[in-house]
Amino acid sequence: MNAECSLFTYGSLMFESVWKPLVARPRAHMRAQLPGYRRERVMGASYPGICADASGGVAGRVYFGLDEEDWSRLDRFEGDRYRRVAVELLIDGVPGAPIRITAQAYLLIDPRELSGEPWDPETFSRDSAQGFFESHWSGPQAKG
Repeated sequence: MNAECSLFTYGSLMFESVWKPLVARPRAHMRAQLPGYRRERVMGASYPGICADASGGVAGRVYFGLDEEDWSRLDRFEGDRYRRVAVELLIDGVPGAPIRITAQAYLLIDPRELSGEPWDPETFSRDSAQGFFESHWSGPQAKG
């Protein structure tokens, strides 16, 4: 799959209540692992960022088949605190042999904004997912 059409999500975008209003059509997706990074809560926020860590690994979800309209909305949602870069992921292949693919991911531009505290998806789901999209988006919702 073309890396320019795939996005690795590791935070709020893993949640359907955030993803669905941004991306109009359903996209194929699957669990993925991003080796060589760690995920931390951004200071003063309920969402995470990732930074390089040779011994780390971040679990997330990779979406396939994104188009220019999707990227435009996602870039706007992520704002100027994040930049989109290519990363290498591992996805399930045959047992014991993960497949390596390249996808885009949003990285926090200034890693000094990371709190040093791990970010927990279950805590986000319980405490912040409801209403997160509405409180972080000022544009129209995707139609699909």
